[in-house]
Amino acid sequence: VNLLDNVFEVESNLLGNFNVCNSLAAASAAALLGVGEKEIKKGLENLISVPGRFNSFALANGATAVVDFAHTPDGVEQILKTLKSMNFNKIITVFGCSGNKDKGKRPIMGKIAEKYSDFVVLTTDNPCYENPNLIISDIEKGMRKKTHISFIDRKKAIEYAIGILEKNDVVAILGKGTETFQDVNGFKVPHCDFDIVEEINENLQIQQAIKGGKI
Repeated sequence: VNLLDNVFEVESNLLGNFNVCNSLAAASAAALLGVGEKEIKKGLENLISVPGRFNSFALANGATAVVDFAHTPDGVEQILKTLKSMNFNKIITVFGCSGNKDKGKRPIMGKIAEKYSDFVVLTTDNPCYENPNLIISDIEKGMRKKTHISFIDRKKAIEYAIGILEKNDVVAILGKGTETFQDVNGFKVPHCDFDIVEEINENLQIQQAIKGGKI
């Protein structure tokens, strides 16, 4: 880190070049506010994760799930590029687009997801007052391959994606991060990607135990 010609080393727990940029921005802001080098270094090195940002789960089937709030073309691309640079076999991406806003980004996000993923599962992400099927159709306009499927029910989409994972694969579940609801026709319907991943993983652990004769 170079802050106003004050150079020092930081070892971060966060993955991805985007997190390097975010960390440097935070360090710069802290320095301009008068925070010292030791405090900045300690703060960056003690940060294990940012809730809703590249939160990783080791699954019982030997694969990995990553939950992230990425809901813009740049955000999705940064996450998937980071996963692409890692040693995963296949990348499965689960995402949707919000309703009643910024329709132009939908086909762009579809194109990006298809570019960096081996398979894409399209679903909902706060459809608001729009028809979820039409939102998914807009996303598909940017996609050229047949390597995708869609589920209106986001939980089913996540279940499907994790169900097709093999050892050393990764699923990127994007768009909602730490949000605990889906905005549907003016109602806040309870939904949490974290809870769903944990529930599915518990079921995988039970299945593994049964196969191993432990149950």
